[in-house]
Amino acid sequence: MMRDLYRTFLAASISLALYLPVANAVEGGMGRPLTGEQIDPLAGVVPVEPGIYAGLNAYYYDGASRNSAVPRGHTLEGGTQLSVLYTTLSLTYVWGSVGAWSFASSLAQPFQYAEVSASVSGTTLAGERSDHSTEIADTLLIPLLVGYHFNEANHLAMYVQIYAPTGSYSPDRLSSAGLNYWTFIPTLSYTHLDPDWGMEYTLSWGMQFNTTNPDTHYQSGTLSTLDALAIKRFNNGLGIGLAGGWIKQVSDDRGGLATVLGGYRSQSWGVGPIVTWEGKEGNLPLSLSLRWINEFAVKNRPDGNAFELSLAGQF
Repeated sequence: MMRDLYRTFLAASISLALYLPVANAVEGGMGRPLTGEQIDPLAGVVPVEPGIYAGLNAYYYDGASRNSAVPRGHTLEGGTQLSVLYTTLSLTYVWGSVGAWSFASSLAQPFQYAEVSASVSGTTLAGERSDHSTEIADTLLIPLLVGYHFNEANHLAMYVQIYAPTGSYSPDRLSSAGLNYWTFIPTLSYTHLDPDWGMEYTLSWGMQFNTTNPDTHYQSGTLSTLDALAIKRFNNGLGIGLAGGWIKQVSDDRGGLATVLGGYRSQSWGVGPIVTWEGKEGNLPLSLSLRWINEFAVKNRPDGNAFELSLAGQF
């Protein structure tokens, strides 16, 4: 019965709720996470059957910073407006299971298109500036996802996301796709399934630790992210629900321009609807989801709206 359950829901979490490398508190004002986007349906379920899972995620974020002094590279900027589109390809290999435990590894590569404008001060580049780019962003590696299945209803996933500074970066650009530092994100995700009511409840918590940017000597503070979703699924494969998240910076930024900004801690809340579909195209299990997250109670981060469209399949 457990295997039938996994096939029904596809274990769409394997497409991964990726932290997005938005170079924009933390250095650039945003860091990697988008509010309410660090969770996907069934994020607590690591599949038990060996195989390859592929994911395609498209994220669009449109927002503005109300801060008059946002650190980016060697400059301070204010009145920042940004529109960012990410397309992320991910591959996950499920190794299999031993008793109640299951194991997988994952690799993902984002690509960014961004348009950013701001009022810049602090260098010879000061003034009203705008920038746009289409670039490769930072690579994400998850060496090992470990899943534990308490029973058919309750599941836990444990893993560490590692972002490598492989993306395009310049301290003098507004729209660099890379952040130029390593990020390590230990994450716990829990999923409860209620087949009698067709409900899913998923909760995900992570801590984001960043190394120092060697070009700016700026170290972004540690972020805590807590995300949740609830989905009601129907017999035709459709599901509707709510997703939301809370980002809270728990330690000060250090070095570089952080010394003149008093630590520059950030936070944000966000909530919005999510629609899902699970089914098959021929013999290929597929999963789709679409969500909209509206941010509020934002401090030292851009304030805006995020949209995500994701597709996952098993081969």
